[in-house]
Amino acid sequence: MSRTLLSPRTPVQTLGDFGERSAFVADQRVGRPRRRRRPLAIGRFARRAVIVLFLAVIPAAGGLRGCWLLSSLRFAV
Repeated sequence: MSRTLLSPRTPVQTLGDFGERSAFVADQRVGRPRRRRRPLAIGRFARRAVIVLFLAVIPAAGGLRGCWLLSSLRFAV
């Protein structure tokens, strides 16, 4: 075993590649992974519109239900 490889004081040496490239690693990408594409502006707008609509429908449905309860003949005294 060479002592020059273990010493931090040795000049920078590049090591040769003695491995062979098998079929399993031949086409692999090395580096940063690909980022996911950002959603389109139309998709973002549609998602926000659905959320706003959903948040508006829930109180409206509760108000209509309360109006029905107050005006129903079943609860008339």
